Amino acid sequence: IVRDGETGVLAPPGFVEVLAVLVVDLLRTPERRQAMGAAAREACAAFSIDAVVPDYAAAFAEAVGTA
Repeated sequence: IVRDGETGVLAPPGFVEVLAVLVVDLLRTPERRQAMGAAAREACAAFSIDAVVPDYAAAFAEAVGTA
């Protein structure tokens, strides 16, 4: 879900200082932060309850032979 620079920021494991710089940058640039938030919400939409329940219901119905 997190695409570096698009839906969030990523830092290499153990590089706390890099992460701190990235977070401070986001705090200082509300436009970038808002754009990333919007992109993240869009990327997650495919995993919402409304999106996945029909697929699960169909799979269960097929599994028990009521589809």
